[in-house]
Amino acid sequence: MKATARTLSQLLYRPEISDVWDRPACDWGDGPASEDERERWKNANSCYRLGSRALAADELDSATCWLATAGTCEHPGALFRLAVVVLRVLAAGVQSDVRFCVGAAAGAGHGDALRMRPLLSGRATRLEPFENWEDPLFGPEILRALNSWPPPQASRTRI
Repeated sequence: MKATARTLSQLLYRPEISDVWDRPACDWGDGPASEDERERWKNANSCYRLGSRALAADELDSATCWLATAGTCEHPGALFRLAVVVLRVLAAGVQSDVRFCVGAAAGAGHGDALRMRPLLSGRATRLEPFENWEDPLFGPEILRALNSWPPPQASRTRI
């Protein structure tokens, strides 16, 4: 059964379902270094929430703006969900862009992205769906896409 955008939106903001990356305390990465930066990061978390709501409603233009803004503070959830936006907006030929977003999310500490790292390399790898997700709403979509694509071509340097 395919979930509708409305269903996803309802799931995303039901109180009994927690969102691992909704972090108003700004406790991701090294954290903000100053009070000014803390305000920017609080804003980034709010942008993440708004972008997530827009993504759940398949409002991709709004999701792009909000999640990209949150991504400037290396918000792991925003970087991971940007991969979904890229996947949906650009469809064919987006493998490198999706892989870039997943790699950035992994670098920022997103657990699902870290587990997907083997799919970002040039090796032929396939991962089974995870039993536990940090992002159960959008993680499976990214994993399906990464599993379905051939491995990226290794760059070759001429000497």
